[in-house]
Amino acid sequence: MIFNQAEGFDDDLSLYDFMKSNGAIGGSPVSYKVTGMEDVTFRLSTLKNTLRDNEAFRDHYHAVAESLLTETIRESSKLIVNNLIVEEEVVEEVVETKSNGLPH
Repeated sequence: MIFNQAEGFDDDLSLYDFMKSNGAIGGSPVSYKVTGMEDVTFRLSTLKNTLRDNEAFRDHYHAVAESLLTETIRESSKLIVNNLIVEEEVVEEVVETKSNGLPH
C-alpha cells in the first residue's frame, strides 16, 4: 500500500506496485506496459495522467488488477484453510495424547 501526504492512500500507485510485483506490468522505466494492452505505454511519472486521459487503458488496468487480486485472495484462502486443517489435526493429537496419558 502506497500513501502520500497530500491524499493519503494512493490506489493507482498501490495497484501499480502490486501488478508489477506479480508480472502484469512489464517493460522498462521509460516504457511500462500492462499485459494485454501493450500498445499503451507509460512512465511511473505519467501513470496518473494516462489513467485519467485514456478510458480504455483505465478500464483494462483495473480489470487486470481485480483479476490478480481475486486470484491472490483465492490462493491465500486455500493456504489459510490448509494451515487450519493441519493445525487442528496437530491440536487433536496433542489433546488426545494428554487426555490418555499415552502416546499414540
